[in-house]
Amino acid sequence: MTFRLFLLATLLSLLAQSAPAQRTTRPKSRPRQLSNPEVVDPPLFLIPDTTDFQIAGFDKPLNSLRETFHFTNLSQHTITELFITINYTDTSLRQLHRQSRHIIRTIPPGETSLIIYPSFDRQNSFYYHLSRRPRVQATPFNITITVDSVRILPPDVKM
Repeated sequence: MTFRLFLLATLLSLLAQSAPAQRTTRPKSRPRQLSNPEVVDPPLFLIPDTTDFQIAGFDKPLNSLRETFHFTNLSQHTITELFITINYTDTSLRQLHRQSRHIIRTIPPGETSLIIYPSFDRQNSFYYHLSRRPRVQATPFNITITVDSVRILPPDVKM
């Protein structure tokens, strides 16, 4: 019986030695190479003329977790990104909040897109003064949206 245990123990130790060690660390990361790095175009950013865009239809009801507005591209360029600043004020024009947003959206010339983003009002205490009036006590606010810059497609690129 002891011989069988000795033989079994020897076989198990030989099997354990022949098994490859398990690697528990991550392999070293290597930077990816671009297939053709000299073809990359620099992004085209414009500081827009205020007549190039129209912002309308802002909405934020009291219990909404998001804010929306319609953005119309009146320029002759296809927009791929928007950089906007939203200033929130109460009815006495005191600032409640200010935030900047980077919105990635393709908007061809002459088209309108609905922009949706999370609301600044996490506690559902405020409502936009032109949205539906709530039945409970809440604070109305007004907004000013400024287009800081936009990213456009290069003129030779078609969507």
